[in-house]
Amino acid sequence: MIIDVDYESGTLPYTFEFYRFKSRLRDAVLYYRNSAREGMLTSDGKQYKIVILDENADGRFDDLDQGSLYIDLNADGKLVCSTDSAECHKLGQPFNIHGKVWEVSTLSPDGTRLTIQPSTAKVAMRRYLEVGYEAPVFAAKGLDGKPIDLQRESKGAKYILLDFWASWCGPCRVEYPHLRRLHARYQDHGLKIIGVSLDSNQEKATQAATEELLDYRHAYDGKGWQNEVAAIYRVHSIPRTYLLDSNLKIVGKGLRGERLVQRIEELLGEGDVTAASAIDELFESRQQAKASAADDKKPGSVD
Repeated sequence: MIIDVDYESGTLPYTFEFYRFKSRLRDAVLYYRNSAREGMLTSDGKQYKIVILDENADGRFDDLDQGSLYIDLNADGKLVCSTDSAECHKLGQPFNIHGKVWEVSTLSPDGTRLTIQPSTAKVAMRRYLEVGYEAPVFAAKGLDGKPIDLQRESKGAKYILLDFWASWCGPCRVEYPHLRRLHARYQDHGLKIIGVSLDSNQEKATQAATEELLDYRHAYDGKGWQNEVAAIYRVHSIPRTYLLDSNLKIVGKGLRGERLVQRIEELLGEGDVTAASAIDELFESRQQAKASAADDKKPGSVD
C-alpha cells in the first residue's frame, strides 16, 4: 500500500506492507514499514550507496533513535538489509566507514536530505558475518566451567558448527534431534559442534543439554540476550547457526533442519549413520523410561 505523506518539502509517497495471519482464535492483519530513502554518502572522498529506513513507520525520518542507516561498505552495489548485517547502523549512533567515524548531524523529516559530521566517538567498523568472510574468534566459559576457545577447538576439525540456542526457546527444541544426530554421525568425520547458550539459568541449560543428548561443548555466561559471544555474532533471534571451515571462514549461515543436514552431507559425505541411529534409539529408550517412571508415581485408580 502506498500513501501520500505531506512534508515541508511537498507530498512524497510512503509504502506499507500488510500481512494477514490466520489462527484458531482470530484473524490478524499486521503492517510493516517498507518505506525508505535511497541515496549516496561521501566519506573521505569516496561515495557509498545508502538507504535510510523509518523503523517505527510514523512517516518521519528525522527521529534518529527510531531509524536505521544502511551503508554499502564493501562497495559491491548491494545492501545487506538485515539487523545483523555489517551494513546496518542506527541513525542516532556514530558509525565507522573504513576507519573514519561519523555521526548524523541533520536529517530532513522526509528523509531526502542527510548531512554527517566527524565524530570523536571510538567505534569499530562493523565486520561482515556473511558467507565467504572470516568468522570472529572468541574465548568463553563452558557450561562445564572449562574454557572454550574457538581457535583451539577448531584444531583438527574440518568444519565447525556454532549453534546459538536456549532451553526456553521452542524453535530451538525442534532443532535438537538434528543436532544430536549430526554430532553422533560426524564427530569422528571432521565436524565439531559448539553450542552457545543464551540461558540465564545454568541449571536449566545443563538439564536441557543433558536430557536432549546434546553431547558437545556449550559456551555459557549467564547473560541471556547479552551473551558476549552472541553479541560478537550480532545474534538477535534464535536458533541461529554459523557453519565455519577449518580456516574459520563462514561457509553457511542460518541453516536449520534438513537444510543443515543436507549441507553437512555435501561437505562431509555419509558419515557414521549407524551412530546416528544409535543416538536416536538411546534418546527414545530414555524417553520411554522417563514416561514409565512418571506413570509409576501416579496414584492408583479406585473403582
